[in-house]
Amino acid sequence: MKFYAIVCVAVLALSSVTGCNHTKQPAVSGLCPISYTVMSDTSGNFTVQIGSEDIKDFSLAAELEAGVSRKSCTAHALCPFVKYVSEYPYKFKMIIKKDCEFVIEPVVTPKSSSIKLDESADRSGQKLYFEDWRKYNNQELVFVGVNKEEPMGYFFKTNEMKVCADGAPNAYHIDNKGLDYLANAGYSKDVNKRKSWWRNVLAVGENGADAHVQQEGRYAGFFVSKTALVDKNKDNREVSKYVDARTVPYLVFPGNFFKIKGSGTLGDFGVAYNYKTKKYAPFIVAEIGPAKANLGEVSIRLAEQLGGVAVNPRNGAGVPSGDTLYIVFPFTHSSPKWPLSEKDITQQVSQYLEVLGGIDNIVKKVPVDD
Repeated sequence: MKFYAIVCVAVLALSSVTGCNHTKQPAVSGLCPISYTVMSDTSGNFTVQIGSEDIKDFSLAAELEAGVSRKSCTAHALCPFVKYVSEYPYKFKMIIKKDCEFVIEPVVTPKSSSIKLDESADRSGQKLYFEDWRKYNNQELVFVGVNKEEPMGYFFKTNEMKVCADGAPNAYHIDNKGLDYLANAGYSKDVNKRKSWWRNVLAVGENGADAHVQQEGRYAGFFVSKTALVDKNKDNREVSKYVDARTVPYLVFPGNFFKIKGSGTLGDFGVAYNYKTKKYAPFIVAEIGPAKANLGEVSIRLAEQLGGVAVNPRNGAGVPSGDTLYIVFPFTHSSPKWPLSEKDITQQVSQYLEVLGGIDNIVKKVPVDD
């Protein structure tokens, strides 16, 4: 789910939009339906006038694409969004695409004009603000930023680390000799039950019924292991479409966590720090795991960068021990989200760390658990 991306609109006659279920959207008493008027003059100037006084304090800026003329709209989909903005303090912009279709996107704090960096300044003593956000599976999530109004992201700490091999070309083998057990791809040893493998883990073969097996090259005989983050220009059966757990530091979002408004989306950036090894590593959010899983599942590469040795996805051996701090910067993904190099990921994360005064400043000031 990409909660911030395309917000589906029911306009005037409540015409349905493919992929949206308006019946599940929460109602906001006294605000629905919300009327707004889009206006654009010949010089390209624009305004978006929202009819309800109640929502004018929610920092909804607006941008128009070319060719939009005056149009009056009724947006039922804005109702739950307004409730969301009131609960989660990020700034957003409303991009009018055409007629009454619109997209809601966040204004990413590190790129905001409100933050001016003096490259010659020493920010190692940067003051940080923390605010409790919520819990997930009894795990505390805390906002972090350089001011109270615009949190840059959130963090969590855990001493639980699981290792994901998804995306690696040798992750799963038909003879169960891959980096991970076939069972973790939902693939049964029973030939008669092999139609029930998990299609979000293994790519589908050309016949549409079997999992695709690589036919040539170094990893012939291995399945094509998928990740949720992909290169949209590649075929589903190409290994290079997915994010290789051996070479890319990535974080896995549990399925239920991914659905939480404010958690972020695929392609977002973050940084992890292990308190025992004192090593840190930038990462990208690249995979969605089991719905009810705990936070703390990472790629082989991320576990190694945090101090892991001979990391084994099958049994979790070799991962660094002790607590690990994870800081996620929601809505910071690039466009396109993938492919990126490890250098690209590091450069993206570096700018956010700079705003926060560096990893040492963050670690020093993160609240200590009671």
